[in-house]
Amino acid sequence: MRVPIPAEVLSEGVQTFVIRAVGSDETLAHFTVVTGVALEDDLRAEIDLLRAELDLLKRAFRRHCVETMG
Repeated sequence: MRVPIPAEVLSEGVQTFVIRAVGSDETLAHFTVVTGVALEDDLRAEIDLLRAELDLLKRAFRRHCVETMG
């Protein structure tokens, strides 16, 4: 299967394209295009942010437990 992708629909980041049958909602295929900064760097940055947020939530939860227990 070949599907043309117009350059104007591509932008920085990750785009997922879904190919559907004409006249129905049946999905025939899908594919992802990654452009710009290397995905590995993006994932590492996102994981670092998630870890920092999890640490913040853990501290807040522990503080809440101490305040409500005693």
